[in-house]
Amino acid sequence: MIFGATGTGKTTLAAEFAKRTGFTHLDSDDYYWRKTNPPFQEKVPILERNQNIKVDFHQFENVIISGSMISWDESWKKAFNLVVF
Repeated sequence: MIFGATGTGKTTLAAEFAKRTGFTHLDSDDYYWRKTNPPFQEKVPILERNQNIKVDFHQFENVIISGSMISWDESWKKAFNLVVF
């Protein structure tokens, strides 16, 4: 997991890491926010977002996630081998 403040390059870094290593990149924003126009207007309920990202997280052997989900569910605190701030 790569997390940090807004606009610090988390998504860019995670995408590049995924490209170079073959990991699957998941962006927490894709699960946190409903697709709206303009974007980032409506949050996905926490149970739904956890269910959705867990399906994708467990589908792949190696995953890198940009953005923090630690507050989403206690299980995320032990889900990663490496966390970068």
